[in-house]
Amino acid sequence: MTQLQLFTSTLPKKPYYTDDLFSGLSIAKAEIAKKAKYIQHNGPTHLYWMAFDIDRPGASIDWSDRGAPAPNLTVKNQANGHAHALYALSTAVRTAPDGRVAPLRYALDVENVRCGLVDADRG
Repeated sequence: MTQLQLFTSTLPKKPYYTDDLFSGLSIAKAEIAKKAKYIQHNGPTHLYWMAFDIDRPGASIDWSDRGAPAPNLTVKNQANGHAHALYALSTAVRTAPDGRVAPLRYALDVENVRCGLVDADRG
């Protein structure tokens, strides 16, 4: 399975999506939404992906210079070289109200460390 296939296989059944954030979001089946410029990568009940918004030129390729592991996917803004780095979790973390606290805390710790390594936007 390619990384892009992995990404699409974990999409919510009806994710939020848009081609223009100023126009607002729509909801549709993943088959339709995955053609959009922006798409919701985690559903409301599970964390499958950690995504990092990195606002600097060269962000899609400089992760190794910063001592970070290779992302599963990078999405580069062609206009300015900024990027989103996406890391797939080998085991999804349940984020629904009945999810366990310990895995959520661990995921948050991993996310904070990785955010610092790649110098991504926080929040």
